Amino acid sequence: AALPAAGETDSEMNKNICLQAEHLANHWGGVCAKKIPQMPEEILYGSIESGGIVCGLDTASIEPICYDYQKQYYLVISGTPQSGKSQTLHMLGRQMKEKLGGSLHLIDAARSAPADLQAAAAGYATTAEEIHKFFDRLMPILQERSNQPVEKRGEFMPIIVLIDDFSKFYSVVNDKTVSRLEAISKLCDGLRVYLLVAGDATELSVYRSK
Repeated sequence: AALPAAGETDSEMNKNICLQAEHLANHWGGVCAKKIPQMPEEILYGSIESGGIVCGLDTASIEPICYDYQKQYYLVISGTPQSGKSQTLHMLGRQMKEKLGGSLHLIDAARSAPADLQAAAAGYATTAEEIHKFFDRLMPILQERSNQPVEKRGEFMPIIVLIDDFSKFYSVVNDKTVSRLEAISKLCDGLRVYLLVAGDATELSVYRSK
């Protein structure tokens, strides 16, 4: 169907439609319809205003989708290969560090994290030895926190842990470290420890079934 405006090309017709719409808007004195939200072609980091940790935009309402870290201290980011899992993990980690402060720790067995995120992290572990040492240091801190009265737990400095490429992580660590990760995911509610994991959906499902 032809567009209701003059023009030899689609671009010219679209331009003329916009001019007609602007003319009508300037001369119409009645109630106008609400503007139809459109998904932007590019979303720059920090361009979405929200009180929470922004994960993205809802495709229907174009409103921010946020991760509520106060209700859930761990988050799993899953999907198909090359679907943006690592980028999402890095974006959320940056936001949490900016909003909460504390210390950011990045476990990156695939060595894919950008340099600026590595620089912002208090700890960056890529090898099995480095990962094991990180958990060796973390577990006594969590044990000490769990022994504190509930009313004092809000004073703890946040500890943000990002694990990228879970299948690679799982392939290099020992059973002790896996057990420690399971303990963190189950027992750290209220200790101001936040665990964010990214990985392939199929592989995460296999691990969960184990």
